[in-house]
Amino acid sequence: LVDKAAMISFNDVSAVNQVFTNQKSLLLNAINNLTASGMTAAWDATKDGIDHTATQLNRKAIILLSDGIDNRSNTPLTSLFSYANSVSIPVFVIGLGISNGSDFEQDLKQLASATGGRYYAAPSSADLMEIYQLLTNQLQHQYKITYTSCNPSKDGSTRNVQITCTYDNWTGQKSKTYQAPQGAVTPNLAVVCASPQSAGNRFWVEIQVGSAGTPVTDLFGIAFELTYTNTQYL
Repeated sequence: LVDKAAMISFNDVSAVNQVFTNQKSLLLNAINNLTASGMTAAWDATKDGIDHTATQLNRKAIILLSDGIDNRSNTPLTSLFSYANSVSIPVFVIGLGISNGSDFEQDLKQLASATGGRYYAAPSSADLMEIYQLLTNQLQHQYKITYTSCNPSKDGSTRNVQITCTYDNWTGQKSKTYQAPQGAVTPNLAVVCASPQSAGNRFWVEIQVGSAGTPVTDLFGIAFELTYTNTQYL
């Protein structure tokens, strides 16, 4: 697989400076064109990062670098926890020059811990190279674990899963929460085509799932059987 990266900057607002690409030159240009100004909307940028990253395939992660206290976001910090976990995206956080033990550093640590990432303190920019190397090694040596629940109930409840790993004389544990699906709902299904049709004419049949009042947002696939009463023609 070819690694891809994107870059989102933030001051008063967040902006996508470079969409996902495997071209390092494009990413370097986006980084080199950054200028510091305005306030700090770190949580808004993180939300936009999750939006942007969730559409990608394979393993995903977000790295948040902030050198100032969030003072501009409209996105609550706590909403990021469930959002990132719902799409399985860990957030790794670097606090650049953030006061040790400050309330904002605790927020950054909580964001990393709650999403399965990790927090790194960087007293100065000279520490960034080593931290990025640590992040590279960590991401390259991760394993993906797939869990199949023994509870088939679709009750929408929040469930906790704890994983224990033992290697030689070392044992580590990690827990993760997920939300069970909420009761199966059968959406409206409509078959639409222009009518009437002439003999021998080719036409499209459109399948409409759901409606404006009951939209379908988690469709994985659909199967249907088309029957025609007059077998002389079809």
